[in-house]
Amino acid sequence: RVECVPHHLAHTGLAVLTSPFEECIFLTMDAGGDGRMGHWGIFKNNRFEIVEHFELSPAIVYAYITCLTGFSMFEEGKVMGLSSYGSLDRGFYNWLKKNFFIEKDKASLKLSKDVALNRESSLEPDIVNVDTFRRHKYFRLGVKFHRDELTDWLSNLLPIDVAFTGQRFFEDLVIEAIGNIMRCTSIRNIALGGGAFQN
Repeated sequence: RVECVPHHLAHTGLAVLTSPFEECIFLTMDAGGDGRMGHWGIFKNNRFEIVEHFELSPAIVYAYITCLTGFSMFEEGKVMGLSSYGSLDRGFYNWLKKNFFIEKDKASLKLSKDVALNRESSLEPDIVNVDTFRRHKYFRLGVKFHRDELTDWLSNLLPIDVAFTGQRFFEDLVIEAIGNIMRCTSIRNIALGGGAFQN
């Protein structure tokens, strides 16, 4: 028998049911999935209780960093590798910190009024290879938060420094979100799931 479950509940089930915990916090973060970007809750007495759904999560910031380095969504692993060669760009880090933050006492991502989520896509049918599933080579998905007047400033940053700075900022966001959850629940066991935690 096959039973379909919501995207983030599938991530949660894998994280929790393969963990050694009988009671824990669960947290999933992804750049999408069933119209949401994650959730967190408590697993106790073999039950999943979802406390907060995310309309936005730090995973979408990582997708943005991926696009700024010249890759498209689903190529985040390349940015993770590239980040080990770069340096922190304090101006870029401060810009990220001003515009993306974790909601107080919660785990969801909030945006400043100066940025907005814009999704982009492009299809290049002339390079489609029917023998491969590597769709990111011919169908590029991306996200953009900055206004066009910032493009020149952002384009002057080296991709390795964008990757390093973005990786550091992403990790700081996730650590803050986890800290907020742990303070709310006093539970110390945590099971993490979703694409964000691959990065």
